[in-house]
Amino acid sequence: MAFLRRLIVTVLGLAVAFALVLAALSVFISPEAVREEAVARARSLTGLDVVVRGRSRLGVFPHLQFELDDVSFVSPTDEGGAPLAVADRVVGELDLWRLLRGQVWADEFTLVRPRVTLVRRQDGSENWAATAGGEIGGAILST
Repeated sequence: MAFLRRLIVTVLGLAVAFALVLAALSVFISPEAVREEAVARARSLTGLDVVVRGRSRLGVFPHLQFELDDVSFVSPTDEGGAPLAVADRVVGELDLWRLLRGQVWADEFTLVRPRVTLVRRQDGSENWAATAGGEIGGAILST
């Protein structure tokens, strides 16, 4: 009985300690810093300019994540044109161990309610051609 009680106390103590670490991270890590890093990473991956018009938030439950509201993906060569893609929200799961080392890193991005507009212009160019400049587009074109 004493062993079971010690086990329960230990597990609860670890859970509380983990929750406190997550809460501390959400206080000490700036949502704006995460926003800047997420935008830079998304631009690197897609080759598109990323514009966030909404707010930035950090969350700790059910896992450590960030949320960016009202996000547009625009071709850098398409001045004044419609965005290639728009999402109501972009959610990314953050890597806890990298955060503890001072690095902001998202393992994955999820677009919530995305809308994609593909356009072939009068001159024959496409609004999605800029994506070839990103890591994803470059990988697709090299296969």
